[in-house]
Amino acid sequence: MPEKLSDYGTEFEAAVLKLALFDEPIARKINRVLSPDLFKLEQHKLIVTEYINATKTAGFAGVYLRIHLSIKTALSNAQGVKRNKLLLTLGQLTSLKRNPITTQDRDTVLDKLQEFVKKQTMHTSLITAIAHYEAGDIDLIAPEIAQADKLSKGIVTPSPGIDYGDYTAKLKRYARGVSLKARTSTGIKLLDDTMLGGVEPQTLCIVIGPTGRGKTLALVHLGAQALVQAKNVVHITLELSADIIEARYDAHLTGVPINALRSDTKKHYAKLLSISSRLTSKMYIKQWGSNEASISDVRSYLEMLKSAHGFNVDVLIVDYIDLLTPEKRSQQSEKRHELADLTRGLRQLAFDYDCIVWTASQTNKQSFNAARIRLGDVAESIDKVRIADVIIGLCATEAEMAQKKMRLLLLKNRLGGKENLEIYCACDAETQRITQTQNQPAGGITP
Repeated sequence: MPEKLSDYGTEFEAAVLKLALFDEPIARKINRVLSPDLFKLEQHKLIVTEYINATKTAGFAGVYLRIHLSIKTALSNAQGVKRNKLLLTLGQLTSLKRNPITTQDRDTVLDKLQEFVKKQTMHTSLITAIAHYEAGDIDLIAPEIAQADKLSKGIVTPSPGIDYGDYTAKLKRYARGVSLKARTSTGIKLLDDTMLGGVEPQTLCIVIGPTGRGKTLALVHLGAQALVQAKNVVHITLELSADIIEARYDAHLTGVPINALRSDTKKHYAKLLSISSRLTSKMYIKQWGSNEASISDVRSYLEMLKSAHGFNVDVLIVDYIDLLTPEKRSQQSEKRHELADLTRGLRQLAFDYDCIVWTASQTNKQSFNAARIRLGDVAESIDKVRIADVIIGLCATEAEMAQKKMRLLLLKNRLGGKENLEIYCACDAETQRITQTQNQPAGGITP
């Protein structure tokens, strides 16, 4: 029978170590109670010993690589039983990196972590208490047990949720919810108006459309709009190179076509320089290959930006969700289940970092020549539709595309407004800009 995380066996131990190694906010909370005595597997005990030494000397940033290097260095001088022990530990450490914790397992571990620490520390303390008893040191038994109980408390303090009767806090939440400053404009007025002024933090938004319809263009437009509103942006690209994405942002922010920027950079040098003088926020563009990056990789990257550069993300763009790799993959895995887990993972990032997450997803073949996209056209997993807060369809006939026109169809909106709202726009691939046209259909509703 497969081991369950709730059994507190080696699988649970491994999950705890993954949090310690790759999830810095949680690592900082559990660091004070981590001890080799909590773990049964010998390799885990060794990793924890190395972890404690590494974090004491140089903090949490890059702790995995430092432990890996330390064990490899020790291997170069080790022989016999000690060498075999180190080889097994290095293999276990590598496995922790290769098999990241899933969002679901992360939640399970956080729920059970305090109980796990209490159980393990109490077990160790009872052994010590027996030794005190046999030695006749009766007065030392009670403090030993009390210390074990104290250590296990407050590791990951669960939130009590919203206190409905706290009206001061209630008014603050309402103020935050309707504040235009807290929200981020899409640059499309009708879209913003329908979402009460823009997109609020902790929201997962998905742009959907068939191949070649402009999903990356839309994501660049949204990222650039956030930048000019002094929002810190991270753009993860899993298909195009970081250089190409950078050039697209340059085109949007300068208004100079991409090809003109590339063919005669000197001519537009002043405009490129003006970007930095206008922007008060920052953006990082990170490139991974298709199916190379998982949610855990994105989380680790955001933590690195925070710890090494003091950068807190406001808007995270992942281009695009279908090209992320699942945390766990087997021959029995179904693509739809993997995509559902990835969508949940992105939504969890929005919560954990109090940011907006924009991503894109392909629609099926039948939607390619359709005048309007429907929610049912989402490819592979309908769970993406269920989990996301906002879904925008990119609609255009061949004639509209030839005229550089596009219709944005607001298919899902949890931010308090209409759905099935159709917005007519001009779409310029050369400058990566989407502009709402003046003439809109009456009511803006798709029949």
